[in-house]
Amino acid sequence: MSSVRHEPENTQQEERPDLIIPINNERNQGYLSWNINTLTSNARYRYTQAQALGIAFKFIYRSKDAAILSRVNRHLNTLFQQNLDRVKPCHEIRKHVFYAGQLKELEVYIRKNPAVLLETFNINDMQCTLVELAVIGLDQTIRDSNGAILSEGIAEKLLQLHEELERQQVLPPGSHSQALEKANRASLHETAEKRAIRETNNVAALEQLFDAFIGSPNDTQQVKSQKITTAVDTFKGFVKNLKQQMTTNSIMTTNKYHVNLIHLVASAFHALSRRGGSLEGHWYGALGDRFCFEA
Repeated sequence: MSSVRHEPENTQQEERPDLIIPINNERNQGYLSWNINTLTSNARYRYTQAQALGIAFKFIYRSKDAAILSRVNRHLNTLFQQNLDRVKPCHEIRKHVFYAGQLKELEVYIRKNPAVLLETFNINDMQCTLVELAVIGLDQTIRDSNGAILSEGIAEKLLQLHEELERQQVLPPGSHSQALEKANRASLHETAEKRAIRETNNVAALEQLFDAFIGSPNDTQQVKSQKITTAVDTFKGFVKNLKQQMTTNSIMTTNKYHVNLIHLVASAFHALSRRGGSLEGHWYGALGDRFCFEA
């Protein structure tokens, strides 16, 4: 992640590529794209500020939730390593995958213990093989808008090892196709219509939340603060309900919830960039901070 750059409003920002995250595997065509250049310089500053402070919506201080960001790629894993070291025994391969450990260490372990690829693990709210764990955790190859690899994912590495070890007859016949089928099941499969509905609901929930932060001119500070607290609780309930809808008997079997979190984060920055000027203190005031780190 880049460091904070304090630039005036009229300074030209450097171009950055889209981050394309494969929703299925790289053989499929489903992608989630977020171009950071669509944000205003104010929201970009807030984004880089959160990066540099290492707080990113505050939840990276909690070891379980740190994985949501750390396992996206190796760079984020390195950034949050200090947080993860407290809970990540390196010898536990499931946690190595869960917290997006280094690919070289993973490959060395798998080659010494190939049978681990066939095992089913229980970790937090997931019950799955290592390949499924990587896909659900969004640890997949990240490409730019031209298809060039920015960061190789654990999911693709595990599937590659499955294929190679089966060819060498180290793993039983058909194990690679079974792993690929499980990886596809763990991926987000939805129609364009369902995706549009899901994302529209996300945006509506965030807009309603932001309305409370803007408030009414006739509200006292006490009334406004209470409205914000109520709206934040309502939004947290909305996210909690989404998780319940996106799991099976409280077990996460797809990456739908984590993909949806990424859309919520992107939508939150978009709301801040468009409407932050209407907040008391604007983008950099106490309300802007509260929206970023409490909601």
